[in-house]
Amino acid sequence: MPSDLLQIGVVSRSHGLHGQLRVRLHNPDSNALTQVSRLWTGPDGAEITGEFSVLREWSLSRAQPQPDGQFLVTLNGLVERTAAEACQGSRVFVRRQELSELESDEVYVADLVGLRVQTTAGVELGRVTEILDMQGNLLMQIQREGIPELLIPLLGGVLLFVDEAAGIVRIDPPSGLLEALSP
Repeated sequence: MPSDLLQIGVVSRSHGLHGQLRVRLHNPDSNALTQVSRLWTGPDGAEITGEFSVLREWSLSRAQPQPDGQFLVTLNGLVERTAAEACQGSRVFVRRQELSELESDEVYVADLVGLRVQTTAGVELGRVTEILDMQGNLLMQIQREGIPELLIPLLGGVLLFVDEAAGIVRIDPPSGLLEALSP
């Protein structure tokens, strides 16, 4: 059952002297921050462990889209650069019900966690344990039975199909990736 809170991005850095933040959303085309009145910040993995008590709730004063695809965010109560710098790297969460309804071919990246991963050839690779944001490049971490985990980029052409009801993510991994990782 998906959580009420949905991770949508990460605080990339502080901005200015008055506690503003630059936030990079997992989907650079998203306008999610313009739809919500509150957000939560906290450490990576809180949504996986269910430790939402470590998250800090904020009232959102302003979210301005920037030319680089990030948002300049002003939070009520965050007024100093030092406090804003402490938020760098924090994950950003919003309430799922405050967001617009998804199209039939869309899925929230956070909802991939827990799904089984198969290749186009039907080879079962394991389960998605985490979505990693590596400076704007999203990677799906896949736990495999008895062998090292696998990191697959979340790119069009790689992530082909998601069937949440069946619990399956179908991928077409980059050429040579699986062979290079074979034991």
